[in-house]
Amino acid sequence: MPDSYQAPGSRFSIAWPAAALAGVFLVAFGLRVDGSYWGLPFRLHPDEWKYVSAGAECHRGQWNPKYFRNPPGFSYLNAAWFPLWLQIHQPVEVPLWLNVDPIQLKPSWNVEVTYLYRPFDLVAGARVLSAALGALTAVAVFFLTREMLPAWYAVGAAWLTAVSFANVRESHFAVNDPAMALLTTTGMVLGWHWFQSGKRWWLWAAAACGGVAVAVKYNAFPVILALLFLRGVRYWLRKKEESIRILTRDWIVIVLLAGFFFLLICPFPLIDPQTFQQEMALLREAAAQPWTGQDTRWSLIQFIETAWISEGALAVGLAGIGLAALLGQGQGAVVVFPVLYGMLIAAHPLFFVRFSLPALPWISLFAAWGIYALVSQMMRDARVGLRIAAVLFLAAGAEPLLKDLRSNHLLSQTDTRIECLRWFLTEERSPLLIGTDQFAVPLVYRNVAGMWTKPFDSRLVGIDGLPSNQLNQLDTLAQVPAGYMVISNFAPFTARYPEAYAKRRAAIHEFVGHDRPDRVFQPFIRPWTPQPADVEDTYSPFRNLWGRNRPGAVIEVYMRKPEIRP
Repeated sequence: MPDSYQAPGSRFSIAWPAAALAGVFLVAFGLRVDGSYWGLPFRLHPDEWKYVSAGAECHRGQWNPKYFRNPPGFSYLNAAWFPLWLQIHQPVEVPLWLNVDPIQLKPSWNVEVTYLYRPFDLVAGARVLSAALGALTAVAVFFLTREMLPAWYAVGAAWLTAVSFANVRESHFAVNDPAMALLTTTGMVLGWHWFQSGKRWWLWAAAACGGVAVAVKYNAFPVILALLFLRGVRYWLRKKEESIRILTRDWIVIVLLAGFFFLLICPFPLIDPQTFQQEMALLREAAAQPWTGQDTRWSLIQFIETAWISEGALAVGLAGIGLAALLGQGQGAVVVFPVLYGMLIAAHPLFFVRFSLPALPWISLFAAWGIYALVSQMMRDARVGLRIAAVLFLAAGAEPLLKDLRSNHLLSQTDTRIECLRWFLTEERSPLLIGTDQFAVPLVYRNVAGMWTKPFDSRLVGIDGLPSNQLNQLDTLAQVPAGYMVISNFAPFTARYPEAYAKRRAAIHEFVGHDRPDRVFQPFIRPWTPQPADVEDTYSPFRNLWGRNRPGAVIEVYMRKPEIRP
């Protein structure tokens, strides 16, 4: 912590920052839990169910998820949380137009029963858990910043993380990224405290936390590398007092502790090595290139853009000042984790907004340093300086906060996929089959009972089994026995390039016999020009918040001409 410019007097005792931190946490949790029931009872997010179902399967004695492209840590957190959640939760409302048997809708305190008949209640619980973990990241940022700056500046850094748009958005989803971001930040809090104090049990705790983080998501492994690096830096600074033998011993202990806690939570490399290796091969294949429809720019460029959108221009600018101040003071060791994590991002072509979450807390820390550097240079009166700092923190958080509120408002609106399904189910339709792509209507819940494992209507048939290259082969497409064709710009085979996307649309138009949709469901305020969707919009809008009035895809419904039906 800097020796100069300390907060003065009893007015600024630890009680006041502690109370402010509690308020920041409540704001953080409120922003994340607001809208946590979005889209339910329908399944709209393509990834949530993997973690929720694996957590529920634990209550049926199945602890091996057989899926390791993501480790099982978050699923096990869900498994531990679900029994408590079902005691306190507000059951999800099921719309009457689904015509579900009321017996199937009776809430239960039993995880297994809920899993089979009300799986969406478990999704809601996992989202609330994710919201809490995302909010706790702001608390972790407070303690990280407090290692270096006065308490009120640490509160300011926590505030910036509390309103971080990407963190708020991703914390609405039952996925593992908010949990991983909390654990990596906590691991670095412990590691930095060791770096400052020299008490080794903090280092061992950091290594254990890092191992748990990797068991939640593999992307967390740079935290282990960061701890090894910090241990090396401390040896270099104190090499007259330590031997290389002690350094080597500590490195080995860090690796062993991290590995032990990883295997404690994810032992499957040892007990199911074949499946684990197969899943790792699929993971490497999936990460080798951008997915269909994704941005093909360098991942590091996409990350920088994501940070700019998420944190806002003022916060990023202040972070730049803070980073320069840190490096100018010879505090380069502070940046080791974000640098290592940035290298991981840069090395892989696959990028999603959620990948940025572990690095974004450091922008809050650097922004706090930037404000501290500016205020301490300009103001000799600490009280006046704190007031100016408070204004800067509030101003820096204003842009992401507005985005948070707008995003939450959009999530409260009916998704276009639900609107399309309701249209088919509530209005009189011909008995013809309806060919839909995967993202034109809500996804089904797998491995459950009753209607939730079915596509809601016996007439709905998927066309996702057709490879993307076959969509241009009309003889193959014509075999789909559908009188309606429903397509979305979220389709997994949406082409990466506009010309290919145009070919796909042309093929669909020839398949139905015309190019004028009978019905269009769109989420935009202004008329839509046909184009591929941003893959991020599959979850919820991230970029074009102000041009939308609801989440979801652009969905076109075509009625096939009778003369060309099979």
